[in-house]
Amino acid sequence: NRDNLIPKISVKEARDVINKKIVIESERLAIIPTDSKNEILTYEFKGKLNEKEFLIYVNAITAQEEKVLILMETPGGTLTM
Repeated sequence: NRDNLIPKISVKEARDVINKKIVIESERLAIIPTDSKNEILTYEFKGKLNEKEFLIYVNAITAQEEKVLILMETPGGTLTM
């Protein structure tokens, strides 16, 4: 069972946390795992900066940036770092 799936901040408030130089291409709600095997409700933003693609996760409750991943296209598929 998942509790607390209602964001306390708006997508605009979450977007305001992100570096203004990143061009946001898409946004959506997402649940991500933590290292301690819990889950966090976040806003997921996909964006670009200097030809690099990123996934940025902002906590939908606290407005804190939770995770930033760099997307890398390879012959075998997309890798995240």
